Amino acid sequence: MNIHNDIYTATDFAEILAAGLPTIYHVEDTIENYRMIEPVISERYRVWKRDKRI
Repeated sequence: MNIHNDIYTATDFAEILAAGLPTIYHVEDTIENYRMIEPVISERYRVWKRDKRI
């Protein structure tokens, strides 16, 4: 697995969920956090599927 080629990266996680926290390990596993990151995951998946067709 190459994180630079992943459709969803640790960068997304860090920038969206861990912004302002000391580390990514401080992100709580909550439905609220899921709702924040789910649109990003869905969009990256949509782009990945589109690019796979080319």
